[in-house]
Amino acid sequence: MYETFILIRCTGIDAFSGLTTSNPEVALIQKAIIKQSKRVIFLGYHYRVGIRSFFKVGSLDKVHTIIFDSNVPEAEKDNYKENHKHIEIIQT
Repeated sequence: MYETFILIRCTGIDAFSGLTTSNPEVALIQKAIIKQSKRVIFLGYHYRVGIRSFFKVGSLDKVHTIIFDSNVPEAEKDNYKENHKHIEIIQT
């Protein structure tokens, strides 16, 4: 049996608004992919953190793991650690 998972990237990720993008078609496709996946992993650079764009892709409760680079500000790291299950910081 295979476990389906998706590595997802968005225009922005916000601890309270979730995953967002600036393209409505991309938002629809990513929503469908997330719905079909058993495991969702968000991979994002520090400059995507705290950014809210126009179209919501999904809330963070749909994301199982968040991976950031080490340049994410401490205050933002704390927001995600308080409100999310699994955060990984990759040293850059």
